[in-house]
Amino acid sequence: MPLKPICRLILLVFLLPYSIVMAQNVTLKNYKQKNGLPSNEVYDIFQDKNGVMWFATDRGLANYNGTQFKKFELKDGLTDITVFDFFPQENDQIWCTTFNGKLFYFENGSEKFIPYRYNNVIENFFKEKKLPGSLIISLAVDAQNALHFFMASGFYLKIDAKGTLTYISEIKLPTEKPRYFHYKAINKKQGIEYFSKQKSVFPPYAGIKESIKRFFSFKGIKVVYSERSVWIYPKNKKPFLISGKNSEPLESGEYDADHFWISYRGKGIVVYDTNGAVVKRGLNGHSVSRVFKDNFNSRWFSTVDGGVFYEQEVKINKNILKGTYIHSLTRNEEGELFIGCYNGDVYKRNIKGALVLLHRGLTNKPAIVQYYKAEKCTYYMVDEMLYTDTGKKMICTGGVLKASDDTPVPIISRFGLLNVIEDVQVRKTDTLLFRIHDVSEHDGNYYAAWMKGIKVSKGGKKYVTINNRLLNYRFDDMDYEPERKVFYLASLGGGVVVYNPHTGKTMSIDKSKGLSDDLVTEVYIEDKNTIWACTNYGLNRITFNKDGTFKVHYITTSDGLSENQIRDVEIVKDTIYVATANGLCSIAKNNFETIFNKRKYFLRLSSIAINNTILEEPAKQLSLSYDRNQLNFGVESVAYGRKEQVYRYKLKGLHENWNYTSDRKIAYEFIPPGHYELQVQVLEDNRLFSDEMIRLPITIRNPFWITWWFIIIVIAGVTALIYLFFRIRVLTYNKDIIRELLRLWVRKIKKKEKYFVFKEQGKEIRIPTNTILYVKSSGNYMDIVTEEKVYVMRCKIGDFISKVPDPLEFLRVHRSYIIRIDKVEQKTKKMVLIKKQEIPVGETYLEELDKIVF
Repeated sequence: MPLKPICRLILLVFLLPYSIVMAQNVTLKNYKQKNGLPSNEVYDIFQDKNGVMWFATDRGLANYNGTQFKKFELKDGLTDITVFDFFPQENDQIWCTTFNGKLFYFENGSEKFIPYRYNNVIENFFKEKKLPGSLIISLAVDAQNALHFFMASGFYLKIDAKGTLTYISEIKLPTEKPRYFHYKAINKKQGIEYFSKQKSVFPPYAGIKESIKRFFSFKGIKVVYSERSVWIYPKNKKPFLISGKNSEPLESGEYDADHFWISYRGKGIVVYDTNGAVVKRGLNGHSVSRVFKDNFNSRWFSTVDGGVFYEQEVKINKNILKGTYIHSLTRNEEGELFIGCYNGDVYKRNIKGALVLLHRGLTNKPAIVQYYKAEKCTYYMVDEMLYTDTGKKMICTGGVLKASDDTPVPIISRFGLLNVIEDVQVRKTDTLLFRIHDVSEHDGNYYAAWMKGIKVSKGGKKYVTINNRLLNYRFDDMDYEPERKVFYLASLGGGVVVYNPHTGKTMSIDKSKGLSDDLVTEVYIEDKNTIWACTNYGLNRITFNKDGTFKVHYITTSDGLSENQIRDVEIVKDTIYVATANGLCSIAKNNFETIFNKRKYFLRLSSIAINNTILEEPAKQLSLSYDRNQLNFGVESVAYGRKEQVYRYKLKGLHENWNYTSDRKIAYEFIPPGHYELQVQVLEDNRLFSDEMIRLPITIRNPFWITWWFIIIVIAGVTALIYLFFRIRVLTYNKDIIRELLRLWVRKIKKKEKYFVFKEQGKEIRIPTNTILYVKSSGNYMDIVTEEKVYVMRCKIGDFISKVPDPLEFLRVHRSYIIRIDKVEQKTKKMVLIKKQEIPVGETYLEELDKIVF
């Protein structure tokens, strides 16, 4: 747990170096006020659910996302500027203790600080007991929102959800009376360590006249430290002292599953096992307040005098011949490594790791080293000489460009010369008219790599170029693998080219297939399924599967290499040695594998802005109107101590190609209506190490004028307008035509013959209406003139039309005449002619003539 106030108030500030090596292959990076912390006096560390690191200091809180620090002070809601401890709870609340005793908390992942509602209860308790300050050692919130806390003064208190204070245990410390250690679990993350008069399995704490700073449980023991001493209390055994003289313990906690740590004022930390044996020491000269292991398995050390130190495990050792350009590597069967430098120096690294200088370069030309199993010796070629580690040598005028590394005896190439060497004697010489970059022999045939491909000499005949599209590159190295029966060729431009001399088939492994770079200097065959490629951008391992497929993994400076341009590689037992322009790097093979483990970056959207208006909380999906189509996204992830990430993103549905950015901002303008999904991933050194992906569904709705409901409304409106137009214009000005059309339509659909029934002289008469020619009024009687005869009935002429079953067929043209429309033969403004009978037209009925359409 973090350092408590009683021991923090009198801490001194020490000025110390920026970077300190704590252990082999581990370095510490120091963050101070100048880097963004509010203060160099840091008390506690916490990592939230978004991966962000939080620091409690004497000048407020700060968080750090791997890129920048953000500070929080009183104006942001803190109850005091000096914050001591973080207490994460099961309910995702993070409680904080302060110098003035006023507690506050915030939700995990948020930046909103909430004061504890019953701070006044705690304040009144201290006044009542006349205690100097809030020395809270442990704090926990139970399921009923009751607050439990234990203080260095010996009080274990509980404040329930209504603010009622209860004394759980009241033991005044220090004391000479026996007091026993107890622990009470409050929630899954926090519990209360406290003293009680009731006996426990641990021996009693008594007789020590020092103020306790803290005690905690660890693997069946209690670790107790006071002002000047640290004790281990085993179960049912006597306690024993583990601290030395003149050491003031400050803080403690779990270091890993088997060890705990104690910090001492100005003396760094000491890591112990449960028997009190010292395992390691670190940060000497600093007063450490907290050791925190984050979700990346890296450690952070807060100090009250030097800020925060970040411990990064270094998987790749870069301390061998640092600053020296390494040109070539080889090893012998004993596991000794030979190193040829660009300046001509040659070293041997023995099995104990010691470097021995074998030759000091004279002409500043690259040294070539190569072990040959048939001769059981290592050749090193430099300064126009051939040397062996057995003491032999031979003059080599003009020097050596390359020595074969896949043949039992040396085949060296020079400017136009090829020599086969045995026992430091030239056994064969070929004079060629081209610059030879490497030579290999297989089945009695010699293969030579040169500026424009591969040449072969079969049976001692002339060298001829192998014609193949993939064999037109410059090749600087070629090695034959006998089990797969192929050559692996290092090309400058085509990656690794695989060539089968028996079938003539070739294939390339280049950037499009996962290789880090297409410029390859050297290939190294580890076994039939694994080869290594030294490129202009990192070291590549290519592993082949039984079905012929392969997988590429590579490491670069972002993984710890000192340079990206790799000259050679050699594997000695379980260690990979990498030759670079800045020394020799080494990495254990199991560490190489862990580099490619899945990583968690806590990838998330930090902000969403719609038409430049930022949402209060990032949404899980967006459904927006057509005019809210300008979107800006803030992206955040964390990866401490590593290279800045690059984000690849696309708006699926709008485009399918990935876009790339490193500034954590994504913007889209004027997105057309449709359904989309924003996808974002993290790339590190152009590689995908994580399955994390942001997926945000986005819908931009169509403008209302092209929605289905609006189209239906428009169609209905247009139809209504047409109808109104039809009714107002057509029915008003052409109603007679419409009437005629309606008449014909009614006649068509009602083809059944119609009859007019009436009484004449006491007899009931039925006549077909289509036989009526016209009707003439005679007072209260009217004459019904048909095609055959005239009928007289008592009826007013005005009631006739309403009595017939087909009134549309009849038309009144005079006060005394009603005619049947389809019987009219002629019409004028004064009369109509029906069966040669002129029927007069009254002036008030002239408009009715328009209803008669021929």
